[in-house]
Amino acid sequence: MVPVHVKYFWRRMRTQAISGSAGWANMRWSGRVRSLIGSNLGTWIVRLATVGAMALTAQPALADQADDLIHSGLELRRQGRDQEALQIFRKAQALSPTPRAQAQIGLAEQAVGQWVDAFDDLGAALRVKSDPWITKNRAVLESAVVSIETHVGELEILGGPSGAEVTVEGKPQGTLPLPSRLHAVAGTASVEVRASGFLPATRTVVIVPGQLTRETINLRPVSALPLPSGGGSFESAQESAPSTGNGEVGRSAETETSPWPRRAAWIGVAGAGAFAIGGTAALLVRQSKAHWFEDKAHACDENAPNKGGAGCQSDYDDGQTATKMAVIGYVAAGAFAAGAAVLFLTAHSAADAPKSTAVGLACLPSVGGLGVACAAWF
Repeated sequence: MVPVHVKYFWRRMRTQAISGSAGWANMRWSGRVRSLIGSNLGTWIVRLATVGAMALTAQPALADQADDLIHSGLELRRQGRDQEALQIFRKAQALSPTPRAQAQIGLAEQAVGQWVDAFDDLGAALRVKSDPWITKNRAVLESAVVSIETHVGELEILGGPSGAEVTVEGKPQGTLPLPSRLHAVAGTASVEVRASGFLPATRTVVIVPGQLTRETINLRPVSALPLPSGGGSFESAQESAPSTGNGEVGRSAETETSPWPRRAAWIGVAGAGAFAIGGTAALLVRQSKAHWFEDKAHACDENAPNKGGAGCQSDYDDGQTATKMAVIGYVAAGAFAAGAAVLFLTAHSAADAPKSTAVGLACLPSVGGLGVACAAWF
């Protein structure tokens, strides 16, 4: 038999040998892992540094390219090639977006008559308060916006249903309710509203420069209308009526426009009155000169050289001038009166007044005597 202390010693030595070999193995494995991680980490650090340096150098390069494009676009504008310059400015903005590039886009759009785009782009550029170029050229840009505003009005589309698609002049503008008012070129604009399950509606609205035109379009469900007699489709029942303002489908539209026609009409009435007064004054001068000329004490004769005695020629000439001024005054008064009548008629919609309603003022010299006769009708 093996003594107990020998067995104990043998077991202890065996345990230490096994644990020692495992430790050396673990130490060798850990060293390899640390070496691998260390080498890979260094590679990634170098790569990240390289990418960062490339990004930092790429940004100035793009900015320089955009700046070169802007200079090229400005040269094209000096040559009158505004459409080509506009495309160059847009490329510069795509490369490196800046308020300066956007402002140049707006100015080029103004030159080619793209009024709404010019208004939006210049407005966006001017909203950047911190850009040095915008600060330096703010007065010029704001002056351009004022000029563009004479070609642009506001359009507000209301109605329903919610989610209906709105297009103006064929360009999608979003869905109802629209988040804000739209800008549109002054004149007439075609507005279309569509929604699934509803009859589409098309309106022609009048856009007044610097004014708001509000149009309300409430679509009617397809199920709310009977089929057209003699067959056909629901699409054939679509509304496509001219309009100048608010109103629902199937009803006459009302407009919220500027009161300028009525104001201009009253200005025309005032102008007619002023010219009538001027004509009357000239007629009085003419009559006065005629009485002096016909006074025998002055020995004036229309057929004599220099019209007779002293002062006759100048009196005769003054009378002729006064006659011409009177005629001009009365003719201008009549023209202003006619213009005022037309403006009054256009200011009244069919719902506000009968179609036969007319307002006018006319003034003419009185027949057979001194003075002027005026007539007004309503």
